Amino acid sequence: RTRCHTCLDERSAGPSLTAGARLPGLGAPPPPAPAAAPAGGGGAARAGEPHPLVRESIAEVEQGVTAATYRPARPVAVPADGSAYRAVIAVLDLPVRLDHVTVPLRAAEAHLRATVRNTSTHTLLPGPAAVFHDADFVATTRLPTWAPGEETEVALGVDDRVRVERELTRRSDTRAALGSTRRRDVEYRISVANHTPRPATVEVRDQLPVSRDEAVTVREATVVPPPDERTDLGELTWRLRLGPGEGGDITLGFRVELGKGVELAGWRE
Repeated sequence: RTRCHTCLDERSAGPSLTAGARLPGLGAPPPPAPAAAPAGGGGAARAGEPHPLVRESIAEVEQGVTAATYRPARPVAVPADGSAYRAVIAVLDLPVRLDHVTVPLRAAEAHLRATVRNTSTHTLLPGPAAVFHDADFVATTRLPTWAPGEETEVALGVDDRVRVERELTRRSDTRAALGSTRRRDVEYRISVANHTPRPATVEVRDQLPVSRDEAVTVREATVVPPPDERTDLGELTWRLRLGPGEGGDITLGFRVELGKGVELAGWRE
């Protein structure tokens, strides 16, 4: 789940919301609640007694036709010294879905991604966000306008425990016996291994060449397993569900046929 703080900048001419997203398990732990004094007098609370929970106040939201008004539960004193001050309007616990995304054609690494749904009644205005994974600071990002019921994605950086490799396993260049057509056959193997202690869903993206020239023909040879999604631009997407310590392979092969006098430029293995 995601803990999202919305704050009010007291110095600005009008209220502006900025969100600091903390993803649990993705966020810094909240400060400990103060210990309650024992009944019958002062002194420290006995060891082992649970600390009382501090109730977090949530601002009331009044939804208008064109605007939303946030009314904090209590007034906040702001020193008139021209400095910037922030007051917490709400602390929201939002559901989050974690997975990994990799494009091994570009880089052999997997990025951890959090997809978060705004299940609150608050519309979060665009602003900067600090992203934490557990107690570790990951990065700063900027969230878009985030309406109630809407999902947004937050990047949590590269996860080195998910290993990705893209290897060229076959390449051959031939010329047809009759005519002057040349052929190039290539095949790649994409390997993904989950070294995390929990199941992981890894979204793998790759692409088949698409020809816009009549003298160049691209034929799909091998795509195993079949992709979960494909587009007219040749973009392929697989979603591998791997248990702890498990791995998975994808085989992608195609043939490029070239007409007489046609040369390929920018071909990358």
